[in-house]
Amino acid sequence: MIATVLWRMAGSPVVSDALPFADVADETWYTESVRWASVVGIVGGYSDGTFGPDDAVTREQLAAMLMRFVELYNP
Repeated sequence: MIATVLWRMAGSPVVSDALPFADVADETWYTESVRWASVVGIVGGYSDGTFGPDDAVTREQLAAMLMRFVELYNP
């Protein structure tokens, strides 16, 4: 959900790169936001190449994503 919120705040940019996470299905409500967040470096996923779309987000993960977003859009 946070990837989608940040993606929309960024203006819902279109990114054509391949989706790097095997566990993010095409055509879900969050697919394009996760693709974008990965491409711009806001999310990196897990070391096994998954994203964990149904996993809870920790405070540390949320803080890291927000910090990366602010660095990108408010340099």
